[in-house]
Amino acid sequence: MEQGHESITSIFGTLIKESKRDLDEFITELQETVTELVKPCPSKEDYKRNDDKWKEVNGRKAELQGKIDPIKKKFEFIMDDNFSDIGTGTHELTDEDKTKLANID
Repeated sequence: MEQGHESITSIFGTLIKESKRDLDEFITELQETVTELVKPCPSKEDYKRNDDKWKEVNGRKAELQGKIDPIKKKFEFIMDDNFSDIGTGTHELTDEDKTKLANID
C-alpha cells in the first residue's frame, strides 16, 4: 500500500513539474515576443523585422491560444481538492505559480 502511495505521489509530482514547465515556457515565449515587438524601429530594416514578427504572431494566434486550455486543465486537476494530499512538499504550487496561471489569459 505504501509503495502504491509513493508511486502516485511521484506521478503527481511529475505532473506538477511538467505543468509548471509548460506554464513557464509559454509565459517566457510571450514575454520574449513582446520585448522584441516593443523595441524602437529607428530604421526601415528594424520596422520590417517588427512587422514580420507581428505578422508571425498573428498567424500563430490560434496556436498560442490553443496552448492555454491544456495548461489550465492540468492546473485545475492539480488544484482539485480531491487530490490536495497528493504531491505535497517539494511539488507544491507556489503563489507565483498561481499568479502566473491567473494571468495566462
